[in-house]
Amino acid sequence: MALVLVGCRMQVDTTVVVEEDGSGRVTQTVGLDPAALARIGDLDRQVALDDLRAAGWTVDAPVQEGDTTWVRAHRAVADTTELAAVVSQLNGPGGPFLDIAAGQRDGFLERATEFNATYDLTKGPGLFSDPDLDAVAGNPFGTLLAEIAAEEGRPVTEMVDFSATVELPGGFTQSWTPAFADPAPTAIAAKSTESKVPQRLVQFGVALVLLGTVLFGWWAWATRRRRSRRVIAGRGHRR
Repeated sequence: MALVLVGCRMQVDTTVVVEEDGSGRVTQTVGLDPAALARIGDLDRQVALDDLRAAGWTVDAPVQEGDTTWVRAHRAVADTTELAAVVSQLNGPGGPFLDIAAGQRDGFLERATEFNATYDLTKGPGLFSDPDLDAVAGNPFGTLLAEIAAEEGRPVTEMVDFSATVELPGGFTQSWTPAFADPAPTAIAAKSTESKVPQRLVQFGVALVLLGTVLFGWWAWATRRRRSRRVIAGRGHRR
């Protein structure tokens, strides 16, 4: 998601959810305080919502919760391969998500689900610049950020908070809070392992019941047959 980083306070949250069958959803949320909202003005233009819609995302109408206005975009995925591709769509042209990998290994006794990525903010706000602006002489994006920093009396990098949350099967949830001030990229590594032993025990029990039913039916049939033979044999002997 391409963003123009403006205002006094902005929150950028990414949530990745993987279900037991490998399907899931990705949600990107942007929160703006009143000063940030006043600076941005047209949310559709500044947050590049049309780009997300064109890529198949559903963008909810902005909602105000307390003093913060939230814009949420979400997209469902069919499997972990699609999940990785959808997360990469949040990057825009240059980042910050790198080395995105998601997968699921479904073994006989356990199922393992993983999501890994690198969240790299070390290159600064320029990561979120619009490529059309980058092509304009004089770096208008950088000029805009400098003007905002001068007006607010602090660097733009101190006005934006980031978070990334991963939810995996089995109740696994973990969050990371990368920041422009981090000296190195943030490694996002999430893994959950679910035991399938109870499921296999149930299946084994059902199989035993079925087997027992079959064996009992065969035993009853064999018993009746032996009895019939003895009756027939007894009648022949009396004659």
